[in-house]
Amino acid sequence: LIDNESMFVVRKNSRKKISFPDPLYKCELLTPNLQGELEFILVELEPGRITDEVLPHTQGGEECDYVLEGTIEVLLDQEKFILSEGDSIRFNPETPHKIENKGSLKARYISVITPPSF
Repeated sequence: LIDNESMFVVRKNSRKKISFPDPLYKCELLTPNLQGELEFILVELEPGRITDEVLPHTQGGEECDYVLEGTIEVLLDQEKFILSEGDSIRFNPETPHKIENKGSLKARYISVITPPSF
């Protein structure tokens, strides 16, 4: 019988926050820890916020982002993709990329990255 729920389940009110100095960029971990093979996070971008251009991640991975709310612009190298609620994207996280909220409302998206980058 498994009775240690915290090893498997993350409750809405007990998510671990990933700290950044910028209050316009918030991340919450949707897995109990970062010990597994993937990173599963909820990202909130306030209007006008751009994620920093990401340096190449560990080789051999993937990133998938699914928009829950608002609109984000994903820049992969020089190609732009506008994603709205319900849209998703998959790409190689080794590709230099930025994600920006150019709208006037907060954007929320779920990001899954392999292997974990944090």
